Amino acid sequence: GPRIVPLEVRVPEFSVGAAAHGSGHCKPCAWFWRPQGCANGSDCRHCHQCSDEVIKTRRRARALAARKHHRKHAGATPHLQDDHQEEPEMQQRSVTKLKTCPVDLHAVSSPSRL
Repeated sequence: GPRIVPLEVRVPEFSVGAAAHGSGHCKPCAWFWRPQGCANGSDCRHCHQCSDEVIKTRRRARALAARKHHRKHAGATPHLQDDHQEEPEMQQRSVTKLKTCPVDLHAVSSPSRL
């Protein structure tokens, strides 16, 4: 496998995923800046050029976007017709379904200046 440089002396390096680094559309490798390093080495499809600060900044931006999305949709209530009564269990499921907003955090665009 690839030789993993100790974290104390590790510097950004080439990886397959780093090809898009200059465009701001790369995806930082979550493992590269951890003590155990990235086991994929230069074959990694994520960017090894991004600093650990870029990873933290993008993670915070995704979390903020998710919080805003969930706040916006938190007030959703199920619409039940008066002449149609569901079982209490079904009503609870309806509420649960509306309160969970699936959001793809990876699809949230991040600022390209990072």
